[in-house]
This record gives sequence, structure tokens and C-alpha cells, in this order.
Amino acid sequence: MGGYHFHGYIEEAEANDALPDDERVKTLVPDRILNTPVEAADWLAELIGHVLDDGTDLSGDHAQWVSNARDGGITTAVVDDAALTVIPVPSGLPCVHERVTGGRSQRTGRVRIDRAAAADDDYVVVATDEDKIAMIDKILAVPDEGQVYLLVEPPEAWRIAPSEEVLDQHIFVTFGYRDGWGAVMAEFPETDHTAALCFTTRGAGGDDLPAITVNQEHNATFLPGDVIPIDDVRRCLITVALSGEMDPCVPWTWTRQDERPTV
Repeated sequence: MGGYHFHGYIEEAEANDALPDDERVKTLVPDRILNTPVEAADWLAELIGHVLDDGTDLSGDHAQWVSNARDGGITTAVVDDAALTVIPVPSGLPCVHERVTGGRSQRTGRVRIDRAAAADDDYVVVATDEDKIAMIDKILAVPDEGQVYLLVEPPEAWRIAPSEEVLDQHIFVTFGYRDGWGAVMAEFPETDHTAALCFTTRGAGGDDLPAITVNQEHNATFLPGDVIPIDDVRRCLITVALSGEMDPCVPWTWTRQDERPTV
């Protein structure tokens, strides 16, 4: 339906029940902006498929979600106490995501990118969304046997105190990739400066997939069971670099930085 775009929301089921959909679309910045009925259905299917992770055939549901979106209907699916909602929004009306942030719930600051084996002063700092994406694509285009680091300045609201450099408040991202596969780890500083929360992507696993080089300094070990397709690596990196969030379509597990096993 050309007269609509769609807001996708990820909420706890209780929070979803507590807010009417007409208020949700007016007041809550969506987790995803979706442009077509098929894109909206794809988003639901991908999220639900990752949560279920049991090979459930969602083709029939997907067709119904497309039909709902084309007819201007609202779709809500509850999986494991999480509510996923797609709401059609008539084009041309002011949207909360446009009024508040121009389309994103939050924006990160500068991103510093360097390679594990690089000299201390051999790094690149980029600031705009376009430059961040271009730099990530440039790095992923060249195979690397080592690891690459991203230091992401968090959104302003996340910072303990406003600062130009916020050097001690970076989101620290380590990633590795080769042969069409890769892995990502993101460490998020906590407000009390205790050990950071460490999130690591989890793939399908298997001995036929390559492990990513162990890095002793940062204790980042990506085994075959941790690797994911390079397209998912790219999506992870772009999501963290642009918003500070983790991509909801990619499975993550977490532990505290000081509780990770030694290599």
C-alpha cells in the first residue's frame, strides 16, 4: 500500500498491553521503520524465527502479515514475553521518529576504527552515518586474519557526564571475519564504571566454519560455534556504530567482562 509506511516495536508484553496502539504510534519512537508490507512481514518473521530457533515454518504467518499490512491492519505477535508490533502509519502525517530524531531513537558520536596489528596512531575516526557505513564496508571488503576494533562514542543520553572525548565511555566492539563468516563482540560501559557487560554473537556453529583469531590482550575468542554470515556481521556493526544498539535480528549472549573465561 503506497499510502503507508510501518512502525515496528519490540516491547515487553506487559508494556505492550498497557499502551493503546494509537498512543504508541504517537509517542514511542519505533525500533524499526519499515517501508512496504513485505518488509514489515520479513521483519516479524526474522525476529520470531531467531527467538523460536526450532525451524518452525512461518510461511503461512508471513502471508497473513503481508495481507494485514496491505489492508492497513495492526499485527502483534507475543513470543517469550516479548511483544512485536507492526503498525501502519499514513504517509504525510508527522511521525514521532521524524520529530524526535529524524528516524532513529538515538545517535552515536564519532567512531574510531583500527586493526589489531595497527600502530597506536594508525586509525581512522569518522563521524557521519554515511562515513561509518562506508568505513565498515571498506574493512569487510578486505579479508583479515586478525581482528578489528571499533570504539563508538555512545549517544548523549548514555554518557555519565557530557564530554567532547568521552574516552572512558566508549562502546568497545571487537570483530573478526574470513571466508564469508565472522563474529562480533560488543562491550558496553556501565554507569558505575564496574566491569562492562560483554555481548557476543552466537552462530549456528559447526566444525566446517572457521574460528576467528584469538586475541590474548582483550581475551576475545571466537570459536566455530560463534560465527555468523558476513552479512549479519555487517548488520551488527552498522547497528552498533549508528545507534549504540545491538541488532535485534542477530542472537546475542552476555556475560560480565571480568567473568569471561581466560584463554
